[in-house]
Amino acid sequence: MQVRNDLIEQTNVYHLAFSQSFKFLFLLAFFMMGVGLVFCSSSEAWAKRERLPWTKAKTPSQGKAQSIGSYANGCLQGALALPSQGMGYTSIRRYRHRYFAHPNSIALVKKLGQVVQEKKLKLMEIGDLSQVRGGLMSYGHRSHQSGLDIDVWFGGDQNYLDGEAKRRLSKLKRKAKQKKWSSKKLKQMRFDVIHPSLITGWREKIDHKVWSKRHEILLRLAAEQEQVARIFVHFRIKEQMCKIYRSSEEFKTKPGPLWLRKLRPWYGHHQHFHIRLHCPSDSPECDDQGPLPKGLGCEGLTWFSKIEKKERKAAAKKAEKNREQEFAMFSHKERAKMKAERKLKRKQRAQAKAEKRATLLKRCAHLAP
Repeated sequence: MQVRNDLIEQTNVYHLAFSQSFKFLFLLAFFMMGVGLVFCSSSEAWAKRERLPWTKAKTPSQGKAQSIGSYANGCLQGALALPSQGMGYTSIRRYRHRYFAHPNSIALVKKLGQVVQEKKLKLMEIGDLSQVRGGLMSYGHRSHQSGLDIDVWFGGDQNYLDGEAKRRLSKLKRKAKQKKWSSKKLKQMRFDVIHPSLITGWREKIDHKVWSKRHEILLRLAAEQEQVARIFVHFRIKEQMCKIYRSSEEFKTKPGPLWLRKLRPWYGHHQHFHIRLHCPSDSPECDDQGPLPKGLGCEGLTWFSKIEKKERKAAAKKAEKNREQEFAMFSHKERAKMKAERKLKRKQRAQAKAEKRATLLKRCAHLAP
């Protein structure tokens, strides 16, 4: 009898173990399927970016330099290539082939580089400009399409590179060896140490181990240029520049300076800042972004924080759930009417998107290789 009970108990254990294993395998398969779907949908999204013919060109087009369309929906005629090295600057990650721009952008980089050299600052590191004929890139930016956007990497000053960076690189090598990272991953991580984020922690505070006077000088220098329309930075960097301005003598003598208004908070932009130029006077088909908002833009900056973004998403999800509950309370006729209205709005959005695309194709068709 005891043997029979032991056998039953052992069988139950086997059943439980099998059940748990099956459950684990099922969840694993479901997870992998989800990852696959995300990867596929992401791949499809990137694939859609490659359909515009002028984005496949290998050389600049003939004709007078012109920025056509908007910063996030345009193309570029007669682009110039930024030299890999110049006075006060160096062009990095050139394997991406995004070092082309309108002559105004190239001239601005050279002008800033000259001032950087005169002030004996560390070399400016210039990142992505535009593709050879502009247009939407196969990955990364939505903007940078008309040759008027410039990424400048913050980088660390010499004190950081000689101290904190060496410590981080040493720690990185040990971690890479333990985790058996690929050479590609290690290369990217090394790049991130040399070009560190100016932000640290989940509360997104300024990293004072990285931030330096050089960053302040560089941002202000770029923002003071007349042809610069906006500069996009992380909201904490904007906040830091507001603090610096308010604690300076300038705050008493020059209220509301334009250079500070030009610094616009936006997501990301904690390793590099993004300079955007006004439309050139000789580009009649260029669509400018419009005037800057009133005020210095130093208030309400935490709206861009990850914490508040998460709170907005949760509130939107709750509001959607409430709408669904309210929707269920309407009569069949009222629900049908509401569905029809939603369908019409989706159709109108799709139509507007198609018209926007058609306009772009018409404007930029001559740039197809």
